[in-house]
Amino acid sequence: MRGLSLMSTSAANAPGCRVTMRTRGIVMRLILCAWLAAATIPFANAEALTDRQTCLSGLRAGAPDGGVSSFDFDRLTRLSTWQSTTIEKSERQPEFTIDWHTYHGRVVTAERMAAGRTLLATWKDVLSAISASYHVDPATVLAIWGIESNYGQSLGDVPVLDAWITRSCLEPQKPLWRDNVYASLRLVRDGVATQDAFTGSWSGAFGLTQFIPTSFEMYARDGDGHGRIDLYRSVPDALASTANHLAVRMTWLRGVPAAIEVRFPASVLAGMPQDGGELRDARLSRMGDWAARGMTRYNGEPLPSVLDERGARAAAFLPEGVRGRAFLITQNFDALLAYNRSTKYALSVALIAAAIEVP
Repeated sequence: MRGLSLMSTSAANAPGCRVTMRTRGIVMRLILCAWLAAATIPFANAEALTDRQTCLSGLRAGAPDGGVSSFDFDRLTRLSTWQSTTIEKSERQPEFTIDWHTYHGRVVTAERMAAGRTLLATWKDVLSAISASYHVDPATVLAIWGIESNYGQSLGDVPVLDAWITRSCLEPQKPLWRDNVYASLRLVRDGVATQDAFTGSWSGAFGLTQFIPTSFEMYARDGDGHGRIDLYRSVPDALASTANHLAVRMTWLRGVPAAIEVRFPASVLAGMPQDGGELRDARLSRMGDWAARGMTRYNGEPLPSVLDERGARAAAFLPEGVRGRAFLITQNFDALLAYNRSTKYALSVALIAAAIEVP
């Protein structure tokens, strides 16, 4: 009865509404007051709220092409509600609204790195098997788990289907949002997820490593051999699914860091823009070529030339411009971007993974 409880709460705060249980026509008053409450929500996209039925009608019309019958669409969306958290947070995602220094302080924490090292030992056998199957480094998979849900402590409580309906209605120009509405419906229809327990982040991602429904259908794997995939409670399933995503969506080079912190020679920095913005070079070069230009690790040690033998290529990346920290990012950085389209996110995964690997 999720929709009814939300409606009653909204009604209590709606301007000009007085609701008493003795009032005749209570149901109609609740509906009217809920509508008034929604109309007063101060969202930047508030105009989209008034066109919800049009949006749902459009989604319903496209449901058969999305692998969902009109009957199942109506049945499964009957109690869907707008998710205010989704609307609010979609407009101020930290990956795109705060600077790198602040983001780094929130995400790349000593506690998260220490917990990752502990879990590396705890799940050693599972991670070894996953690494052998998918050729992905265990520390990277753990780092993603740490950032996405703080190792299972923050799974989110937003209904996944409702989150995607909300996002699709607010941004109908994004086909991925619509595709995830239908994928959510397929997962519930087929019994892969139970609608009441199908919850996750504001964005519609769910489970220990926060998969979106379309990625679940393409990349999720049964890591514990129990015959079904449970990304909420099975650590092996979540880690195997994440490793498969990295390996299949892009080519992952095992044993190659996604990012290496370096010192750029003054001669190289002099030729770069000095405006302080993020700098990312699309050109990939061998480690030996960077070393020949005077590049070293941040601590002054030579660049790992062995990475050339593994097929690694790297590009320059300065998240805060020439006055901030500097990195070489490899092809594996792109695999992390395929998981989350944020350079802040990808670099944070790389830094936590590097810390987890330290004995």
